[in-house]
Amino acid sequence: MCRYVGITSTSHGAFAAVEAILGREKPDFVQIDYSIDDREAERRILPLAAEVKTGVLTAVPFGRGRLFRAVRDRPLPDWAKSFAGSWAQFFLKYLLGDQRVTAVIPGTADAAHMTDNLGAMRGALPDPDQRRQMVQFVESL
Repeated sequence: MCRYVGITSTSHGAFAAVEAILGREKPDFVQIDYSIDDREAERRILPLAAEVKTGVLTAVPFGRGRLFRAVRDRPLPDWAKSFAGSWAQFFLKYLLGDQRVTAVIPGTADAAHMTDNLGAMRGALPDPDQRRQMVQFVESL
């Protein structure tokens, strides 16, 4: 017996199939590639998942390391310190600040990184204006 059914795709090329399955089958969960610098899922998958009441798990929240490389040696902006204590938390909280996201999956094999990632579950989440500011900041890198 199966209690929950879900689908996974970390390929934009499969988003049309994901959209079709969401609309037709209405799975319990969908896991998709979503990060602050790769928001295609935000435009295509999240609205449909919310409409059919499918939970959303986000994979690759750090863009396979792209985001950390983009901010290397940069301090966290002062305006972000009210909700994030590190770059990892900044990136994770952008996703967690989207009410359509059920859970974020930031894979790591490093215990210190795991502890830092867990910090994203604490404290304030960015509001819609702060999320827009976050996007503008990342787009300016």
